[in-house]
Amino acid sequence: MGEKKAWVEFVATSVKYRGKGVATAIMNHIFALSQYNEYILVVADNNTNALKMYEKLGYKEFKRIKHKYSKYSGIDHMIYMKYK
Repeated sequence: MGEKKAWVEFVATSVKYRGKGVATAIMNHIFALSQYNEYILVVADNNTNALKMYEKLGYKEFKRIKHKYSKYSGIDHMIYMKYK
C-alpha cells in the first residue's frame, strides 16, 4: 500500500489575518485530502503561536533538534510534529 505521508511546509498567515482561523482552515483542508493519513511539519521553538495552533489541531511533537545557529537566530530547537 505504501506510505501515505505528507510534509507540510511554509504555512504562513499575513499579520492582517492572524487570529481569524485562516491557518486552521488551510490545515483542515489539507487533512481532508484522502491520499494521506499522516502529516509531518517542522516548526521553530520560538514560534509559540504556531506551536499552540498545531497542538490544538492535534499535532504531537516526536523529535526536537538543536538549531545549529541558535546563538544568532534566537531559535534553540527545531520541533518535528506529526498528525495522524
